[in-house]
Amino acid sequence: TATWDKTTEERLTEVVKAYKYLSDLFQDGVHATDEEDDDVTNGLFADAKGDIEKTIWMFESELGLAPGL
Repeated sequence: TATWDKTTEERLTEVVKAYKYLSDLFQDGVHATDEEDDDVTNGLFADAKGDIEKTIWMFESELGLAPGL
């Protein structure tokens, strides 16, 4: 069941943590496909990682944690 005992900041922090985990998984994919010389799949992983990194930046900026804020 859901609880309401966390602040929005705490919840956003959890979301950022999950997105960073996904970013790490995509980075693993980038490394694996690089080793296999699979440029097409490597590009897909790199693009997805870029989208995730952008989302992390946006959430962290909302939390006041993004670089330059």
